[in-house]
Amino acid sequence: FNLNGGTLDIDGGTVSFGETSDKDATLNVNGGTVEVSGGTLNVSDAIDVVTGTVTQTGGIINLRNYNGSDNRSQDKLEMAAGTLNWTAGTMNINGESGNATEFSIDVESGVTVNANANHSIVITDNTSGSSIENRYIDMGGNNIGSLTHNVSAKNLYFVGSHTILGTLTNTSGTVILNDASETITAATISQASGGIINISDGELECSGKADIDGELTISGGTFDVNGELELSSSTTENVSDGSITLAGDFDAANANNFTPSGGTMTLDGSASDVDLSLHSSGNLYNLTVNNSNGVALSGGLAVNGTLTFTSGDINTSTNTLTLGSSSSVSGANDDKHVNGTCARSITSSFLFPVGDGT
Repeated sequence: FNLNGGTLDIDGGTVSFGETSDKDATLNVNGGTVEVSGGTLNVSDAIDVVTGTVTQTGGIINLRNYNGSDNRSQDKLEMAAGTLNWTAGTMNINGESGNATEFSIDVESGVTVNANANHSIVITDNTSGSSIENRYIDMGGNNIGSLTHNVSAKNLYFVGSHTILGTLTNTSGTVILNDASETITAATISQASGGIINISDGELECSGKADIDGELTISGGTFDVNGELELSSSTTENVSDGSITLAGDFDAANANNFTPSGGTMTLDGSASDVDLSLHSSGNLYNLTVNNSNGVALSGGLAVNGTLTFTSGDINTSTNTLTLGSSSSVSGANDDKHVNGTCARSITSSFLFPVGDGT
């Protein structure tokens, strides 16, 4: 189906290009405009824009509306030039071919993209056959509104750095970061119990709150949360290296399975009311305090690796900071230390990093 000029304007009802049984139907745009403000646009396979304008201000767009089990190697949304406006509505992008050369979204850097958090992209799977493919997104350095990944047992990869203006939601499957040159920034992050975040290199940055159920795997790279980090009883971890930097509260009072064997959490905020809580069965490995206003324990906290003081105190109130039997302490002095109770099993002399906060 070719749109070489004029405007396809959908503000209600349903418009379909191809049947759900047709795996090959593509809407080709070369000089025309597609506008969706309401209703539903179904495309059995893909939208391929050589040049033109695609605008969604409402409604639903379903790409690869085909629901059979055959596969076709084709980017689902491919745009070489023109303007892409995403201000509201939902775009559902289903997948197919099982290789890294065909993307869910492939937008060239020269495309003008106007996006905001009210627009949602959902990476999902509507096929009645097996889903054999991982998913790839390349926005060419442009922004995305809100993004949901919901493909069980499959991976979502970003090609290059990306900014997600709304929430990055991982309902099912794995979000992968494995490139040192990549930074993926989201306003907020929400992961359900069926999701996995796996960071081996690069940086995943959350400007606000990160609510992590499911699995958090970190073997390198950085998970940088500028708001609150909340873990739950359904959170599992495989943290062996890498960094978690946290500016806000650490709310893990129910995270009984959070027991990292490596890596470093750095508290790098500046607020004076940052609270730390962790389930009594959980622990941190290395912990660095770099908040000149100090941090406070709202429950007991165990550190099994190195406790480093760069700036600020740990105020324990009526709680106890427990160091592992092989833990070490670095940087503590009169200006930065544990203000309260610190415990550690010892068989030889050990200088406890405690003081009165002055």
